[in-house]
Amino acid sequence: MYCKSEDGTAVITWQYPEDPPKNFTSNITPIDVVISHESVDNLGIWSMITSDDFTANYPVSYRGTDLESPIVNGRTITTANTNRLISSDSNMSAGNVQLRNIVFTPNTQLGYRIKILDPTGKILFQDFKVSTVPPTYFVACGNACPNGYCKIDCEVYPGYCCINEAEIKSLSNQLNS
Repeated sequence: MYCKSEDGTAVITWQYPEDPPKNFTSNITPIDVVISHESVDNLGIWSMITSDDFTANYPVSYRGTDLESPIVNGRTITTANTNRLISSDSNMSAGNVQLRNIVFTPNTQLGYRIKILDPTGKILFQDFKVSTVPPTYFVACGNACPNGYCKIDCEVYPGYCCINEAEIKSLSNQLNS
């Protein structure tokens, strides 16, 4: 957990590689920050071969979750659990549709999600990016800068900036040499 309830606000700054920093200000304190590595969504591709009395080897595919397997009822294909319509026609003379070679291919595109949570675990804010590297982040409580940063007046909101002390020391050392 970050910040105390008496701090009043928490400013979370995070940055994905090669992106500008982003900020979220919470008026609820304390807060927690959670970074998770996950797929873009839980959807994948269902693919299969359909046939009937006149047509053989007709490919069909659709996006769905691993719980939305195809179900055939006569000439209608729907999804299990959600009963979403995938295909339907009224050509009863062609007989019932049959499925074979049913394959579910999960989404393999991964990224990182940053979640800001209140003390009860409720999500206050979240951001996701397809990335191989997690975002870096820091939290400033109240009108203070996080540890390792110093506060200077600045013309942009909220009227101050937090500067990394290590960068200041590095620049100072470069100027002195």
